[in-house]
Amino acid sequence: MKKVAFTTPPDKEKVGIKKPHHPLESKDSRIKKRSHRRSNKNPPLALITKAIFQKSRSSTPTTPAQPLPEVGEDPPNTPKRPTACTKLSWTTEDMAKALHAREHGLSLNKCSIQFGISRGAIANWEEGRTRTKRKGPPTTLTTAEEEPLLQWIFLKCDSGHGVSVTDVKLKAA
Repeated sequence: MKKVAFTTPPDKEKVGIKKPHHPLESKDSRIKKRSHRRSNKNPPLALITKAIFQKSRSSTPTTPAQPLPEVGEDPPNTPKRPTACTKLSWTTEDMAKALHAREHGLSLNKCSIQFGISRGAIANWEEGRTRTKRKGPPTTLTTAEEEPLLQWIFLKCDSGHGVSVTDVKLKAA
């Protein structure tokens, strides 16, 4: 059997116990020392490559996709078909013009592109499938009864008085 000699414990400073800060040493000087240690490190490789290889920020391409028109030529006026994400808004006047153009032989696709109305809407109007009634449940009041009630509500609101639901029900009854 070997004899094992017991050693004395190492010094406290070597174990990793922090020394207390000197009372005269300010916190700012300790922060400066730490930040000085950080500044010696090299920046990450990703930041270096971004600085070297920056993307071009020009929004226009260097070469045009289509050849430029010659002097005196007009650019083509072919309207683009709207994508599915955009909502087409049209008036009844636009629809009347589109239906008139359809009667005079313009195709459905060209008519929808020219007037900004969907092909389905034009086809529905041609077939007479238009919505004449309002959406929602049927109203209990007629339009003739509803108009004076609306005028009374707006008159009260303009004068600064609030109108509750019970006030409207009492006025309508």
